[in-house]
Amino acid sequence: MFDTNVFGTMTLTQEVAALMKPQGGGAIVMINTQATRKPMPGESGYAASKGALAVAVKYLARELGPHGIRANSIFMGWMWGAPVQGYVRHVAAEQGMSEDAVIAPVTAQIALGRMPTDEDCARAALFLVSDYARAVTGASLDANGGDFMP
Repeated sequence: MFDTNVFGTMTLTQEVAALMKPQGGGAIVMINTQATRKPMPGESGYAASKGALAVAVKYLARELGPHGIRANSIFMGWMWGAPVQGYVRHVAAEQGMSEDAVIAPVTAQIALGRMPTDEDCARAALFLVSDYARAVTGASLDANGGDFMP
């Protein structure tokens, strides 16, 4: 988990930062998870690896800021896309219940009353790399429909 989520991400970040410095800036967005803030069964290793990225982004913002490079984190929660749809189908079949019955307790905890789609979350990440966020660095953005509110 750490090899991919931390060491792989940080290696890629070093390579990208080396290219961004001569061009005078850029934006880095770490894709994170609300599991670092809202413990969920079976997610401890994943959450710990993503928690390391949450800390790293603050250091990256400070270290890369003088080069015009912004670094931020976006924290995703439940996302209505292929992986979650497959999970819902599997649980529904395994427990002999409807997919709506599987989804209902999850969406009941989300302020918007629905799971954000993969596209919804991608748009939030695009905001962080856009010029609309040019004054934002070292920040964390929750893109989870209000499932977790710090």
